[in-house]
Amino acid sequence: MRIFGQSKDLEMWVIFRIFTLTTNFNLFNFMKTNMGTKDRLARVGMAILFSILYIYTPVESIWTVLLLFTGGYMIGSTAIGYCPVYDVIGYTTCNKEKNLDD
Repeated sequence: MRIFGQSKDLEMWVIFRIFTLTTNFNLFNFMKTNMGTKDRLARVGMAILFSILYIYTPVESIWTVLLLFTGGYMIGSTAIGYCPVYDVIGYTTCNKEKNLDD
């Protein structure tokens, strides 16, 4: 689909502008740390628990796959210290001073 017969680049620019105007997205603050130490430790603990449940669940079902993906998401977001869900809702668990220094 072309917008007013223009190129694909213009379409992508329009989509990007709509996204940035309707969400909390800021290109210059993208993926700044928004997770504190306690939040990260809780996520690691939950990811370990989900991994254990996945290993010891005898039946392969959608719930076991969901446990695996949720645990992987938690480990990934903990490793980089950034949670996209927190960014969308404008929430942070890290110290304000540390977040401003990044």
